[in-house]
Amino acid sequence: MMDMDVFAWLLDAVFPPRESERAVRHATLDELCILIRPFLIESAGVPVTALLPYRSLLVQAAIQEAKFHRNTRAALLLGGVLRDYLLELSSEEAGLSRKVVLIPIPLSQKRRAERGYNQVEKILAAARGADTDVPLDSSLLSRARDTLPQTTLTREARLKNMNNAFVSAPADPSVTYVVIDDVTTTGATLRDAVRALTDAGATHIIPLALAH
Repeated sequence: MMDMDVFAWLLDAVFPPRESERAVRHATLDELCILIRPFLIESAGVPVTALLPYRSLLVQAAIQEAKFHRNTRAALLLGGVLRDYLLELSSEEAGLSRKVVLIPIPLSQKRRAERGYNQVEKILAAARGADTDVPLDSSLLSRARDTLPQTTLTREARLKNMNNAFVSAPADPSVTYVVIDDVTTTGATLRDAVRALTDAGATHIIPLALAH
């Protein structure tokens, strides 16, 4: 083994990696991309598109590593999944003379302070890369109030929990806003984000999740 391989082996022996960390370390973008299965979720009339199946262990590992462990490789892999989608969408919207702006779902102040970062921002930064100039706006949409973690709630409670959870600064009606979350189940979070952007003047909004 090379010196670096020996060092990595010794490090793993002393500090065993998480299963999700190990999965991400050995994953390739191609392995993740072949899992892309765009899925449409109707949430009270708002169609939400999800790209990946969360039931896949690799998808779960990548999202958990990006979300809870600030894993740069996980963000790069998930960003790679988004890149082609965003490039194609940007080209289509340019044909309609519309600029595309990416909007990450914002965290609550408490969660942002605890985690120190927004994983969706990290993933979008990786997705944009050097080959696309699609702008990212993390200030347009914000939380109006803290909400309970959606994973702890029933479907009905999730919808109620996210009701009027977001506010938006004035939006440009000529822009296509792509509002993005990492995981969606009922579509409640993205639905309320669309509601806030619409109230602020946006007329072209695409709600998108990495996984469902």
